[in-house]
Amino acid sequence: MLTSLAEEDLHADGIAGSMRETVVRRAKQAAQAGIAGVVCSPQEVADVRQACPSLLLVVPGVRPAWAEIGDQKRVATPASAIAAGAAIWLSADPFATPRAPQQPLRPWLPRSRAR
Repeated sequence: MLTSLAEEDLHADGIAGSMRETVVRRAKQAAQAGIAGVVCSPQEVADVRQACPSLLLVVPGVRPAWAEIGDQKRVATPASAIAAGAAIWLSADPFATPRAPQQPLRPWLPRSRAR
């Protein structure tokens, strides 16, 4: 599910159940089909990790605490994403948009890797 979608967006599209249930169900289907990894939001990464421990989890929607969330609905900090089980996290938007403050990456990245 796109990190810009909320649970009510699923329901509007006719998908029953919670976001968590839907994401975990689809991750299980991917694992059963032999897929090596999935993309999931920081909000579902812990549930997917528990349900499918062997999957590689790529997690977009990761932002430093100072960043705006923009149109994203399900985001987390790097430390939270890593603690939940993210193997790879993505955080391009806060650094690529003109609305973001010009924050140096150097002090932020080592702290993120260390957690």
